[in-house]
Amino acid sequence: MERPAWPTNAPNVHVTGGGDRLIWRLGRHLDAFAPRGDRRDLTPVVERALARAETSFACSALPGYRTADGTTQFDPMQSDQYAMFVWFCSNEAWRAGDLELAADLFLLNKALNGIVCMWDTALPAVFLWIHTVGTMLGKAEYGERFVAYQNVTVGTDRGARPSFGEGTILFAGAKVVGGAHIGARSLVSLNAVVINEAIPPNSIVAGSSPNLLLKTRRRWLYGDYFRDESGEA
Repeated sequence: MERPAWPTNAPNVHVTGGGDRLIWRLGRHLDAFAPRGDRRDLTPVVERALARAETSFACSALPGYRTADGTTQFDPMQSDQYAMFVWFCSNEAWRAGDLELAADLFLLNKALNGIVCMWDTALPAVFLWIHTVGTMLGKAEYGERFVAYQNVTVGTDRGARPSFGEGTILFAGAKVVGGAHIGARSLVSLNAVVINEAIPPNSIVAGSSPNLLLKTRRRWLYGDYFRDESGEA
């Protein structure tokens, strides 16, 4: 499969500890959680994953994603950032045809960060994971600027997959299942369960299907998560 050309939103990314140590760290984690005696050089996968991490992290307005001089920052000790980076690595390994490495990186993320997201899941170029533990992101159509907190579930129901518009936020414990569609700039509240229902754009959804409570949002939280304001208010 031909790898798409991902956009770059920043001139560089500052990796705390340096790139060489990042590769060493990732290798040690793989040795601990998915040991293999014939591991290939991780450098090509890491370089491609860093380019994509730069694109995503450059858009984040959360603390820890910028150095004092405004450079995009990636700190491998920041577990949310590291989880996203490991997923980028697994996806890049899959795109390069190295299914063994892709699977090992998937297992590493599951064991280390408590997140289940397969290497071939079609995540957008820009997204944020926050806390990650207990989250399962299955096959779905994910819009740009997607945000998922801990204990979130996105899954299929009898072959039907969810879809998400641009700028959707899934708060802790939210579950979106089956042919559900979450409209752009909508918020799925704590522990809400949406199954095979369509949520209009600019909504706040709470409760559980089929007895959902819908409200029109009064304030858009985009600026709390992302630096650019390209999304509609």
